[in-house]
Amino acid sequence: MGAEHGALPISLFLVEDQPGAGPRLHRHPYPELFIVHAGEARFEIDGTSLAATAGDILIAPARTAHRFTNTGDEQLSITAIHTAPTMETEWLEPSSAHSTPSLRRGANSNQQPRTELVTRASGRTNRTPC
Repeated sequence: MGAEHGALPISLFLVEDQPGAGPRLHRHPYPELFIVHAGEARFEIDGTSLAATAGDILIAPARTAHRFTNTGDEQLSITAIHTAPTMETEWLEPSSAHSTPSLRRGANSNQQPRTELVTRASGRTNRTPC
């Protein structure tokens, strides 16, 4: 976590999930960013369902309910970036409601609430407000 490394204002970890795995519905008092490195996932952010693959970056605004599930046949690799030096999570579903991540490894932003899917294709960046 960022607090363990001095004044670093973020916390991040690598998620490596098998098919069907992912965290249950939750939220944080700060924004969380997701960078998809490999695999396929279905994100639910503030009630909106988004498909994501390698190269996609998604943002869950502060206090927004979110989760994701590995929907592919291969391992899903994501970097989750919490914009706070320590992580705070409010779980919104019981632990049996959804699979949990298989592996997490890891070490203040003031944004307006919004959801945006950012994709890279053919050297161009496309932003899609949701």
